[in-house]
Amino acid sequence: MLIGAFMQNRPVRWLALALEDLHEIAAYLAEKDSDAGKQIAQCVWNAGQSLASMPSRGRAGRVAGTRELVLVDFPYFIAYRVVKSEVQILRVLHTARRYPQ
Repeated sequence: MLIGAFMQNRPVRWLALALEDLHEIAAYLAEKDSDAGKQIAQCVWNAGQSLASMPSRGRAGRVAGTRELVLVDFPYFIAYRVVKSEVQILRVLHTARRYPQ
């Protein structure tokens, strides 16, 4: 039996707050190094999009019903939830930042 045959990609939808977070991260980092801002934003975007194929790979989130994908190379994590047939990216937060209520 092929395990991959049962795995289907789910669409990934970035909610407005997550897109704002990503833009703010890129803008902040671009103040110091424009290339770094773009590269890190692209890495965060790619990490979020990668949840399409493995949405359960993040750890259980601090808020019920959510999950968190911690980025290995950068001090950020992606808060998300799996709803019906899609992955919703809720926020992109710095690991040192206080978690919003």
